[in-house]
Amino acid sequence: MNDEILVRGFVRKNRAAGSHAFVRPEGEFVVYEGVFSPTVFNDTFFYAEALPVPVGGSVLEVGCGTGFIALTVAKKGAGSVLATDINPSSVANCTANAEKHNLSDVVTTRISDVFSAVTADERFDLIFWNWPYLAGQRNENDPLECSVFDPTYDSIGRYLRDARAHRSPQGRVMLSFSRTAGNLSLLEQRAREAGASLSVFRTSEEIDGRWVLEILEATYDL
Repeated sequence: MNDEILVRGFVRKNRAAGSHAFVRPEGEFVVYEGVFSPTVFNDTFFYAEALPVPVGGSVLEVGCGTGFIALTVAKKGAGSVLATDINPSSVANCTANAEKHNLSDVVTTRISDVFSAVTADERFDLIFWNWPYLAGQRNENDPLECSVFDPTYDSIGRYLRDARAHRSPQGRVMLSFSRTAGNLSLLEQRAREAGASLSVFRTSEEIDGRWVLEILEATYDL
């Protein structure tokens, strides 16, 4: 079975799960209907644990979903976290989990298409997006499919292009990826178009005997 067929099965499983909750050592998290669930797509937990948290610094998470990553970096000592998503249900979900975990003073939320709702003067010490790196066709009106598939990688091209303007002087730009599931040549093309170079920051162990996950870091020429 190829990766796209398998992941489409995960999307159906996510949809069938509806609203639900899951428990981690950090506590209980709610998942709203139509929101990317960490219990179905288990990459979220790796990224949450592996990201380099700027203690006392500022973090922007694009595509926050339930807010698990945003809340994890807040608990690890980030001074402020802005969690954004194009899906209003995801933003409401993240807000609810921030309130549930008493982190509303650290984690704020905003509806945004990549950086569309980030103001020109906002700067961050860490910017991260667990983006839809499977290059399959999608229904543009289906938030779950849009959270997993991007046939053209245009969204990550915009992310890489615009992230450089929102870095603090010491800021880092990072993104998720899997060479076993994503299109590396297309990603590298989008990075070149954005004036960015990509390197591997962290690699996971093999997951489910199939996927190896990565955190990539983008750097830019002066």
